[in-house]
Amino acid sequence: MRCTHGRWRSQCGRVRRPISNICFMSKGAATKSKPPTRRALPRDARETEIILTAIKVLNKDPNSSIDDIAEAAGVTRQLVSLYFPGGGVQPIVDRIVSNTVPILISALDAMGDAGDLLTNKDEDAVRERITFGMEAYLTYMIERTPLWMIGPARDVGGANVAAAMDELHDVAFDKLFSSTPRWAKSTVARETYRIQCYAIELLGSRYRAGALTRDECLAAMVETLMAYRFRILPSIG
Repeated sequence: MRCTHGRWRSQCGRVRRPISNICFMSKGAATKSKPPTRRALPRDARETEIILTAIKVLNKDPNSSIDDIAEAAGVTRQLVSLYFPGGGVQPIVDRIVSNTVPILISALDAMGDAGDLLTNKDEDAVRERITFGMEAYLTYMIERTPLWMIGPARDVGGANVAAAMDELHDVAFDKLFSSTPRWAKSTVARETYRIQCYAIELLGSRYRAGALTRDECLAAMVETLMAYRFRILPSIG
């Protein structure tokens, strides 16, 4: 044998690797593959993924923890806390609730000019506009909102969903009553409005649970707001 550029050539002409390059393995031994790594995502995409995962997890078990959400999302608890700081599921729930603001505003916009809605004395015209708005609210809010956000059992895993929803209702109240200062500045008007919102959510949860048909739910929602508009608000002054 002779050495040719660092390679050993046997007499039959075949190249043999140096001993240092030979991998010694027992016969039949298997190589271990590396564990799969989590794909890299932009921050916005990762946040969205965690939110969607949280909705699925909390829909299945409203008392799920941040650890349950992290496990289902395939990330660590520390990463979830990095994206949603504050501890526990509360920051995630707050984000989920805040994401519904555009939907609620769209439902209000569907009712037309808010100032006219609150001052128009034609009940049939107001009923038509409220029905149109509640149809949009039912379709895009109630039918797509996680069940643990609406109805009587909306506090989950220590997260104060009720308080978050009250903030959402305040956004709607401010938009709806912006052109009527006498009611916009009234604590009584605001609190009674919150009660009507809660009643509508409760009706929505009963519809989702199968206790009401869609038509029954829509009709009850409309009558709730009609009573608020023509009975409660005038009594406030």
